[in-house]
Amino acid sequence: MLQKNALMLGDNLELLQGIADASVDLIYLDPPFNSKRNYLRIDSDQQNGTQLKYFRDIWKGGSDEYLEFLFERLVEMRRTLKETGSIYLHCDPTESHYVKVMMDKIFERKNFRNEIAWCYSGPANVKNYFPRKHDIILFYAASDKYVHQEVRVPYEGKLTVGGKSSWAGTSKDAKEYVKKGKLLEDWWKDIPALQRNENERCGYPTQKPLRLLERIIQASSKEGDVVLDPFMGSGTTLVAAQGLSRSFIGIDRNLASLKTTEQRLCESGATYELIRLAMTPPDITLKTTDGKVTVIVNECESTVVNYTWWINRKSEKEKPFIACDKKGKQDFNQHLSHPGFHTITCRATDDRGIETTKWIVIEIKS
Repeated sequence: MLQKNALMLGDNLELLQGIADASVDLIYLDPPFNSKRNYLRIDSDQQNGTQLKYFRDIWKGGSDEYLEFLFERLVEMRRTLKETGSIYLHCDPTESHYVKVMMDKIFERKNFRNEIAWCYSGPANVKNYFPRKHDIILFYAASDKYVHQEVRVPYEGKLTVGGKSSWAGTSKDAKEYVKKGKLLEDWWKDIPALQRNENERCGYPTQKPLRLLERIIQASSKEGDVVLDPFMGSGTTLVAAQGLSRSFIGIDRNLASLKTTEQRLCESGATYELIRLAMTPPDITLKTTDGKVTVIVNECESTVVNYTWWINRKSEKEKPFIACDKKGKQDFNQHLSHPGFHTITCRATDDRGIETTKWIVIEIKS
């Protein structure tokens, strides 16, 4: 049964299977990119100390494993999409060409509408190739009955050549023509990527600009429509949908995503239903307060009996950038039913989120 204005915590493959056929008007997804990177978020405050949130975009099986993961979920998304609906898949050039072939099969090649290049600027330090400063957004319709509202933007540059206007009508007509703006092309450079010091920033490492999602939602849905984001991340899609009078469904398996999204929706005055899968893998985070380390398992504190720093830390006062990898969560889940002490093996990261070669063993009391 469709849940409107719902936040769902858990594996989106399973949760998508619970959404009814042909019940969603617009899908936007910003899934992992197979970027071969780890992402680290650090929250610090006086009351709760330092908490480290972490998620991975590294696939042991490489591109094949990544594409299989995405394929299973796209099939479910196609099932939930209305005949009048559309889907926008946000990726980068790492896998976009393979993903497009996959979407041609699932959504049918005839329903491909655009390969949108979202272009942005920013610092770069590369010498062997041009800085990579654009993402790809693949836009497919469910059928030829899809909803589309035209998007216009201001003209840029000169509208005259040699002192003569290219407009053949009257001066008044020309002014109206300019005021109306031009139709937006499939390359978008008027929406910059979020910078670190912007007020819109909420601390989530893959956060996208609100304007980007507002444009997509306005172009491909109407007021009252249902917008689905199965990789909701920082919740930008849901915040944009709420502000544009659409209903929303957001799914993520990351507890940090849920908390960030809830905070942003509450600030916008949204109401929603929260749904959690019973078998959601535990969210494990380390917290440091005044040098004391505790582990947070699904928001419940457990006592750390012992832990070991990695060898190459610079000083005793250095904050431990530590996060559990997938195997660590699986190990913990297996041991959770046994009384006594549990050992989790976690991979260490530096302050940029880059893995070290060392391991940390943490012993906790259940």
